[in-house]
Amino acid sequence: MHQVPRYIITLHELLAHTPHNHVERKSLENARIKLEELSRQMHDEVSETENIRNNLAIERIIVGGCDILLDVNNVFIRKGGVIQVLGTDKLKFQRSRIGSFRGEKEIIRQCYLFTNHMLLCTRTSGGKLTLLEGIGKIPLSEATLIEDPNEQFQFTVDDGGEAKEGSLSSASSHSSECGTGIQPASIGLASGGKDYGGLDFKIIIDSKTGPANTLHLVAPTMQEKAAWTSDISQ
Repeated sequence: MHQVPRYIITLHELLAHTPHNHVERKSLENARIKLEELSRQMHDEVSETENIRNNLAIERIIVGGCDILLDVNNVFIRKGGVIQVLGTDKLKFQRSRIGSFRGEKEIIRQCYLFTNHMLLCTRTSGGKLTLLEGIGKIPLSEATLIEDPNEQFQFTVDDGGEAKEGSLSSASSHSSECGTGIQPASIGLASGGKDYGGLDFKIIIDSKTGPANTLHLVAPTMQEKAAWTSDISQ
């Protein structure tokens, strides 16, 4: 296997010094083509094996496992910590299952992106991952990315003729998780929400089996946000 690239290089060198009308040139070209095809096949098989191993390693640290990681077509793309901004209505729902967050609305999540799905998890004190109930496994085919949530602000006119600015999901004080290096934003907006400095983005999940959900996420840096949004949109 490791000798195949050397054979291909040797054939290229032979062809460079073989006249086009030489009786053996056609045989050398055929040998080069077959070896290059064999090299591609071996590379694909090695890549698939490495992807399976990587997916299984992630699957083993998820509490209860994760069936979608057993699909060889779900190729790993990236992972990292992001902040999930919870709306007031969802805060009570999360608190009843995860525990008290002292009224906080920003929770650090571990996010794993694959070609067909995105996983949103909470890391336990023992280092394991727990998928978020209902939205832990996100099919990208059912997801719509909004790169700049600030563009979603709506303006309405009240009975007095004054314009009112609609609100986004609000967020308040800090939360933390060991080892992530992410800190929630702290610049307040007059509408009660927060200005995340352009680091946030949203994912709308239009599930065929249930109501639509909106995820409001914040990346630690602009570079990370660009990487997440670029990979999700592809």
